Amino acid sequence: MWNLINTLANNNTKRNCAPSKLLVNSITVIDPKEICNTFNTYFATIGPMLADEIIQIFGNSSAALPNKPTDTVELTTFDQCTTLEISKIIDNLNPLCSTRIDGINTKSIECIKNLIVDSMYKCFNKLLNDGEFPNSLKIAKNVNTGLDIEVTY
Repeated sequence: MWNLINTLANNNTKRNCAPSKLLVNSITVIDPKEICNTFNTYFATIGPMLADEIIQIFGNSSAALPNKPTDTVELTTFDQCTTLEISKIIDNLNPLCSTRIDGINTKSIECIKNLIVDSMYKCFNKLLNDGEFPNSLKIAKNVNTGLDIEVTY
């Protein structure tokens, strides 16, 4: 049956598709079985061989990573935020988001933006200058469960 199917489909499965010769380590191989065995050996060993090379190159962290810079910069202060930055953040809030933990939705914040920007500016800059982060700002609402999550450090 397969002979008939291959004949009708014009599949020439008996056709020899192996190369007539292969040059391996300066030696010419012409025996078809030896050529197949050479390919088999190559493809059976190339994966582990490449994996070993990766470990040798990247196994040592000092070889894989560039040298650390001698000049280290520490973040010790924050730049003051501006009323313009706060206004832009409020403008970019997603109006379709649900209410936050405080129950205020983004549409309400957008409506009173001009009334609260100056107070927010002073408040945020005081928090940055004092290095404080109030616990009430460490709480988020999980949108999937609706549960409040408090982040503590």
